Amino acid sequence: MYFYVLPGPYRTGFGITSDYERRQKDYTGAWGGVAKFSHVFQGPTPHIKRLESVIKIQHKDILWHVDDWRTEWLDNAWSGNELAAFVREIISQRHLPIQELEI
Repeated sequence: MYFYVLPGPYRTGFGITSDYERRQKDYTGAWGGVAKFSHVFQGPTPHIKRLESVIKIQHKDILWHVDDWRTEWLDNAWSGNELAAFVREIISQRHLPIQELEI
């Protein structure tokens, strides 16, 4: 399973997927331009899901909301590099078996 960081046209996004190359194409179709993840992390599914959950819990105040929907986009608070640094910190502190990929 993969966790990705996506510098979007308006804000930084993140998410999880089982196929990050296909997921990039999903965004490309919606944007009308090539979407590229700035950072991709790989690990066992339960750990990747937990990583995403930690971000949503610890930083719920900076998630972008559309009406009542809390999205997986940051409310312009962090860059992709800042989010990736936070992800690395979580991985290190919790000793998660997750690795950052060279993409």
